[in-house]
Amino acid sequence: MQHSNIQDKDFGGFTVKNYKSEKINGNDKWRHKSITLHPMSDDNSYKPIELYHDELIELIVVGIFDQVLYTNWADDYVID
Repeated sequence: MQHSNIQDKDFGGFTVKNYKSEKINGNDKWRHKSITLHPMSDDNSYKPIELYHDELIELIVVGIFDQVLYTNWADDYVID
């Protein structure tokens, strides 16, 4: 996700979060009431980010996390 008013302390304007939204139905359309971005981290210092109304306009999805491809990267490196 990218938003001009959100600055992740480690990565600047970009952040990886779990996206949850609350929608409002009306006149054959729906719109977001709010979006909450939950941290995908075990570090408790990262808090959810809640966006409402005008803040939602600037939110851009720049990628979708689908899966971890490989987790044993350290096994590939031998330290002499």
